[in-house]
Amino acid sequence: MSDSPGIHRLLEQPRRVAPRVVACVPGACMSRIETPDQQGCNPIGRLSTAMSGSTGCSFRPSAHGVRKLQSVILDSRAVPAGRVGRSCLIVVLVSCLFISGCSQPTLKTAYGTRRGDGGASVDGTGVLAGLFESEGFKAYTWRRLSPKLNSYQVIVWTPDDFSPPDEQQRRFLDQWLTSDQPRTLVYVGRDFDAISDYWRRLLVKVPAGQKVNVLDRLALSRSEHAARRLEMPEDECVEWFTVRRDSPRCRITHLEGPWARGIDASRANIWVQGLLEVPKSKDLIEFWSDFPLGSLGEPGYEVLLSSHSTALVTEVVRPEWGGNKLLVVANGSFLLNLPLINHSNRRLAGQLIDVCGGPGKVAFLESKRGGPPVYYSEPQPESREDQSRRVVLAFHWFVLGMCFCFCILPIFGRPRSGKQEAVADFSQHIDALGALLQKAGDQSYARRQIGHYRNIASRESGGRHDSKRPEH
Repeated sequence: MSDSPGIHRLLEQPRRVAPRVVACVPGACMSRIETPDQQGCNPIGRLSTAMSGSTGCSFRPSAHGVRKLQSVILDSRAVPAGRVGRSCLIVVLVSCLFISGCSQPTLKTAYGTRRGDGGASVDGTGVLAGLFESEGFKAYTWRRLSPKLNSYQVIVWTPDDFSPPDEQQRRFLDQWLTSDQPRTLVYVGRDFDAISDYWRRLLVKVPAGQKVNVLDRLALSRSEHAARRLEMPEDECVEWFTVRRDSPRCRITHLEGPWARGIDASRANIWVQGLLEVPKSKDLIEFWSDFPLGSLGEPGYEVLLSSHSTALVTEVVRPEWGGNKLLVVANGSFLLNLPLINHSNRRLAGQLIDVCGGPGKVAFLESKRGGPPVYYSEPQPESREDQSRRVVLAFHWFVLGMCFCFCILPIFGRPRSGKQEAVADFSQHIDALGALLQKAGDQSYARRQIGHYRNIASRESGGRHDSKRPEH
């Protein structure tokens, strides 16, 4: 790694650069960056002040603070030249955005994404993409495997899937690596949960009254991760690597291999449980009996980073690939956003970028369960005729919808009082009786009833009149 003497001094004294971050749980303001700015030689103190606008407890980035931050990053007197000097500062700043903040009570947890919530997620890849860009790469986001990837030099695949790639995806990427152009494929295993690591780190920082809340969140995140780990095969060889799920979870305290030089394993904070091991000969023979090699030669394996017998980074090559290679990373415990706060992890990420070669285009391949879809030819764009049909159909549905709305549209205006019928009108009784007699259809019966009614009415009328006559 060709860095200036100032960079080496920076790497030899990581404690002077890395700030001590005290995070906060939602609803409690405890976020502060405790970094001594001694005689203006510590750029992190300047950057934290530029982002927050003050040195108080609240860490609330603003547009003005971001502009100040950019000016400080571009200031060559404050930031050493070279990759690690620039990127370590960017990493610390981005980490401050998602570690905590009184104005951001929701923890971003999108896995393996570099844009949107992934840029500020503890499980995202926004920081790693920034490190690539600081080396001259142009980072793009991809969600499918298609021939357009032939214009890219690097693919970083961080699947949110515990299952290994299927046969179709592996064969496509094998063909992608078979090229005269220098290409590198980086596959990052899923078996790491930065959310649990976040709450575990936070547990030792919060006051006693809030430890119960943090413990609840820690237990929830671990249980969710443990439930999803059941999707991981117990023992399966997929030629690139062999998946082994049921291994004890442990922290790596010893590193070996070409990438281990100059890395303090005790400070790297790398965790492993599920393993992506180098396949054994018997596993490969059994695999090739189901999936023949075809025109491809047997792969070769070189462990670049390991801990005793545990492979952390493995390089896979084939004769047909030429100088191209596949890097199999056990998990994202030193490549995701939250782990890249660690100084040693940033150096390991720098090793990975060095292996990827010179500046070019890097595709961050994002996928969920089942992996990305594979297209051997680019989907054809919709023709003008199809577009016209779609527009006409949409217009017809619009007109039909408007007609339906007018049919059920209520009538608006001033209310009008309708004709009210009198409930004490005796003529209504006569009309109702006449309607019943007419419905009976017996004319003689109707005449008898009417005559009977008249006799009764006349007698009652005469009786009342006689009772009112005076006596002589």
